[in-house]
This record gives sequence, structure tokens and C-alpha cells, in this order.
Amino acid sequence: MTKRLTWHLQLLTGAACLLVLTLNACGKAASHGGQFVVANSLATHNYQWVIFGMDLKQGQPIALTDDQSNNRDPAWSPDGMKIVFVSDRDGQPELYSMKPDGSGQTRLTQSAMPKYKPQWSPDGKKIVFVDESSKPGNLYVVNADGTGMVTLAGQVVTAMPMSWSPDSRRLAFAGVLEHGTELMIIESNGSGLQSLSGQEGQVMSFCFSPTDEQLLYRQMKPDRMISQIFSVNAEGGPQTLLTSPDMGTVNSFWWTEGNRILFLATVENQRGLYRMDADGKNLIQIADNLRIIRPLGPSPDGKTIAFIVLVGAGPDQRTEVQVMNIDGTKSRQVTQLDELILFAGWSSDGKYIDVRSNLDKTLKPENYRNRVISLDGSFQMEISDFAGAQQVVWRP
Repeated sequence: MTKRLTWHLQLLTGAACLLVLTLNACGKAASHGGQFVVANSLATHNYQWVIFGMDLKQGQPIALTDDQSNNRDPAWSPDGMKIVFVSDRDGQPELYSMKPDGSGQTRLTQSAMPKYKPQWSPDGKKIVFVDESSKPGNLYVVNADGTGMVTLAGQVVTAMPMSWSPDSRRLAFAGVLEHGTELMIIESNGSGLQSLSGQEGQVMSFCFSPTDEQLLYRQMKPDRMISQIFSVNAEGGPQTLLTSPDMGTVNSFWWTEGNRILFLATVENQRGLYRMDADGKNLIQIADNLRIIRPLGPSPDGKTIAFIVLVGAGPDQRTEVQVMNIDGTKSRQVTQLDELILFAGWSSDGKYIDVRSNLDKTLKPENYRNRVISLDGSFQMEISDFAGAQQVVWRP
């Protein structure tokens, strides 16, 4: 039976791939299942940013913050027991924390610079955030209670998501220097800043290995307009090219079970799914001729992988969400919307996919719809008809 509930929230899952990548690289937490928060700006709330929470089992959204100020950028602690967020209720954007039900709202920071995009360390002891008052931005870290703020990097940080090492000792980020975008790494206490990727090319995505020892990154070199996967030791040292230029452009990658690398590559205009060992050996193709528009990446348990794919041709062409086992078997279509699906993302328990689509494919704001759909197709809930929200953040 399909269940529908319309209320004014919006999913924007453009970073879903990276979020899934980070989750798989840094380990899995026990899931509360079917619970999420999202920040939205609504006419019914004076167009202020309000953070809503929802439990799919309850079926009703709850405003966790009021509409007397802007509250946005919510992020769950690793244990799912706290939410850090940004609020300007006291004048300028500062970090605050609250419990999942919205109680216990506490100001964490008191400093001059505006704060955005807070992100917890895997051990839950620290929070990193960005000051975007300058471009590029500045990077800071504080303890979970707001004390001990440290400047990590100044005026080099891009908008690309950061990546904590699984042991919470280090932080990787994309740094803008004179000659391009580099993979940078720094200790969480502010020491040891260095570039890992070298000075040639543009770093496009990156992630720690599950063992903390290495980082993978995708980089486009200036002498070839294709992106490839490299590895480098987290302590620094030479970079190792893992993929062959003959494979064409690498589109996305993820760590999987057994310390293997799963990645998408485009060869002669055909996208394929490949797997290789961490040293680049034992390369195999898992699936080919994939009409992928955007990858969601592997599910939290690492057993399946999902994509937004093209279906049909000509005027009947549309996008749908497709999933398959991680070995390429049992490919199946999860959605039947006959709409333009723009973004999608996994729930933290891997049972649901949140989908943002446009009804008539014109991208008019009034035609956006957002749904949560179960992987087995037994459940569907429409949760939005408004186009102004941030990304849904599922509770760990």
C-alpha cells in the first residue's frame, strides 16, 4: 500500500554521493531508522530557515526550531543523540546544539566570524566548520561543547565536503592554491598542514581508507582532460595512479568491504561499474552500458548500489532510480514516477531512498516534489511540495 503525506519540506541531495562515500569510508553506526531532519525556508514561517524533524513511523513533521531567526545546516552526532546546527538568533551565525526532539538548545560558539557547514568527528568529540565570509573560506575546529576553538586553515578551503579520518585524528579538505585545487591534510589540533596531491591538476573528490593509512582522490591533470584515481599515504609521500587513462574518465568512487575500490568510469561514451583492489590490481568490470545520470553510491551495508538512470527515449525519456547488488546482479528499478528525478540519497539504515523530482520536467519551482520510497517498493510518502530546502540529513 502506498502512503502519501504532503507537507512543506524539500530534499536537495546534490551531495548524496559524497555523503554515502564518507559514511562507507568511515564506518557504520547503529541506525535509528526512518528519522531525519531538514532545514527549510517557508512562507508559513516568515521565510525564515526552520529545522524540521520527522519520523516516518509517526508520519508528521515537527518544527525543532522557531521562525524568529534562521536555523540551518543541521548535522547529527555519530551516536544520533545530538544535532549541531547554525543559527543567527543572537545576531550572527553561531553553532548551537540540541536533542533530537528540539529540547536543550545550547549555544556552542561565541566568536566574530560567521559559521557554516558543521561536521562531527567520527568519535563525536569535535566539530569542524567553515567560515565563508571570504572566498576561499577558513576552516576551524571546536570541541563538542564549543570550547577550544582552533584555526586549521585560512582562506584556502573550497565548498567541497571535508573528510575526517576514521580515528578522528586528521581532517582532509580541498585547498585552493595558485596553481589549482589540492588535497590537503591537517591534524585536528591544527598542526601538520600539508598537501598530499601535488601541484598539478584539480582535485575533484577524496576520502580516507577504512584503515586511516591512505587517502583516495580523483584528480584531473592539466595535460589530459580526464579524471583518474590516485592513492597517497596519509602521512605524505609519492602519489600512486590506480586507474589507466585508457579507461577514460573516472566519475565516482567508493571504498567497499575487503578494502576494495568500486568506481564508475566512462569509456567511449559508455559508463561502466568496476572494482579493483586498493593497489589497483585485479580490476574487473561489474556492469556496462549504464545510462547513469547521477550515482547515489553503495547502501550503508555495502550490499547494493543505486543510481539515477535514463529510461526510455525521445519525448518519453525520463529518469528513475535503479539499484543492483554490489556484484552487478539483480538490477531493478525502484521508482515509477515518470518525472525528472534530479537528486536522491540513501537513508542511514539503507531501507529508504529520498527522491527530489520535477513533475513536468521544466524545473519550475512550483513543480518540485519530494518523496521517501522504500527499497522494496512497499512504502511511498510525499513529503514536500516546496523548492527551497537544504539536504535531508538522516539520523545515524
